[in-house]
Amino acid sequence: MDISRYSFALNYGGGVCMLNEFSDDPYLSGSYETVEQALSAGIREVENDAR
Repeated sequence: MDISRYSFALNYGGGVCMLNEFSDDPYLSGSYETVEQALSAGIREVENDAR
């Protein structure tokens, strides 16, 4: 995991989803250059899960 980049975590009803993408932090997903990119990716993930 590169600490100079951004990731997202998902929270459903008070519980955090374990994405297991990074061994350092199983709750984070993705590696993005900006906060906006990470936020957009998290929103897309939630929208895909809702379908």
